[in-house]
Amino acid sequence: MSNILLVQPKVGDWDYMRSHPIPPLSLLSSITLCEKEAEIRWVDQRISPDWKKEVNNSIDAETLCVGTTSYTGPMIADSLEISRFVKSIRDVPVVWGGIHASLLPQQTLEDRSVDIVVQGEGEKTFMELLKCLKNKGNLKNVRGICYKENGNIHSNPERLMIDFDSLPPLPYHVISMEKYMPLYQGKRSFYYQTSRGCPYPCTYCYNSVYNHRRWRAKSSRKVLRELKDIVSIYRPEHIYIIDDIFFVDRKRSREIIQGIKEMGVTWDLQGVDILSLQGMDREYIEFLEAAGCTRLSIGIESGSQRIRKLMKKKPYECSKIFQILKKFEDSSIVIYCNYIAGTPTETDEDLKSTIDLIFSLDEQNPRIRNFPIYNYIPYPGTEMYELAVKEGFVPPGSLMEWSRGEWGQVLGHSYIDFKGSRRRSQKFYRSLFFVSLFIDDKLREYTVPRTIRVLSALYRPLARFRLRRLILHLLIERYLAEVTLRIWVFIKGLARFVNGRNESSSGQTRCQS
Repeated sequence: MSNILLVQPKVGDWDYMRSHPIPPLSLLSSITLCEKEAEIRWVDQRISPDWKKEVNNSIDAETLCVGTTSYTGPMIADSLEISRFVKSIRDVPVVWGGIHASLLPQQTLEDRSVDIVVQGEGEKTFMELLKCLKNKGNLKNVRGICYKENGNIHSNPERLMIDFDSLPPLPYHVISMEKYMPLYQGKRSFYYQTSRGCPYPCTYCYNSVYNHRRWRAKSSRKVLRELKDIVSIYRPEHIYIIDDIFFVDRKRSREIIQGIKEMGVTWDLQGVDILSLQGMDREYIEFLEAAGCTRLSIGIESGSQRIRKLMKKKPYECSKIFQILKKFEDSSIVIYCNYIAGTPTETDEDLKSTIDLIFSLDEQNPRIRNFPIYNYIPYPGTEMYELAVKEGFVPPGSLMEWSRGEWGQVLGHSYIDFKGSRRRSQKFYRSLFFVSLFIDDKLREYTVPRTIRVLSALYRPLARFRLRRLILHLLIERYLAEVTLRIWVFIKGLARFVNGRNESSSGQTRCQS
């Protein structure tokens, strides 16, 4: 019988810091409509004890293709390793999906190990691609792909965006979901998406290109039906909603929240913008609490009014951000705030404004947390990417060059001498990320070793001192932490290897349609 192999690349060290890796939702989405077309085979670099051996054993004469995915940054290197290994053992088509390949399909296909790129949403495109490969049809008839033929790269017409509500539930059953339910505050959590896309014009975000600023959502009825099945089958204690933006339709969102409350599970929400919070009164916040909401994650991105205007991130004024978040002072809900540094034209004063905002919000509400300060990634096709190029950014010339970064960075960007801004090294941004990770008590909420929580608490005063004053040189603690992290990753990897050897599935699931 025809089969396909999907290989999930490593995402980063955070997957080892969690009790379990997050589920491979991107690849699961791609096969939503494919089970009738081929047997689904699965290997995950993050949990497979010997992923190369499993890949080798999973590919045979009936394999139609091998699929993988990646977003912009270090994850590309792992996807490339997968692709090149596949090509070393058998001449089978290698298909890439995901954000990065969708944004730069031509450059992705220039790598010898990649044959086909699925651009944008993959459900219908991948299903038609499998049918074409199975029937030895002409790839030019498959909308939504770019491909190589006789050394030439061809780009087919785009596929219309999917009515998200029309799709069946994700095929969670093709993997062992027990391996993908990380603990949050001691509870088994299940990752779930209710909508796609975002209507806002943020200049730095890939969404403006990838989803064309279109928001599409499952109906509240469909969401609650799927979540009810998930709770019944997989028994999660916590739901983690990972939308780009959730509160676009307030009536729909309230119906979903009320339905989750009746299921008796707690939940977090990733996709929240500051304008959504602006429209919430005390009654609505109490409604969120009573429904089991424990955390909201929002994108503030910068404390500089000038940079916020450059990002088209409203409201521009930080005083309004204070007013909006002040409403949550008496709430038990934890607010996680996201920040970005290193944007084009950012000056020292802009960065200091962001740091001042972080500490001011922390003083206002002890339940406000910050994600570590990430370095800006220039996503091709966005307005800010064009500005970055104008300001001196030289885009990486290959897939491998895009992968050479750490801590959420792309190699090369940190060395740009933007007009009016200080020349910062990549080392500076790595240190900024590291120090900002430890300035609050966020690790208490994650299932990490007690030793790490104790050490982070002891380090917190020094981390706060360094961040307030941007004293990031001679950061010996970062090197010690990186060594400790590597040891921890090795131990976790070894434990997963041993557990994998003891399980008959060896981290791989095959689903016969």
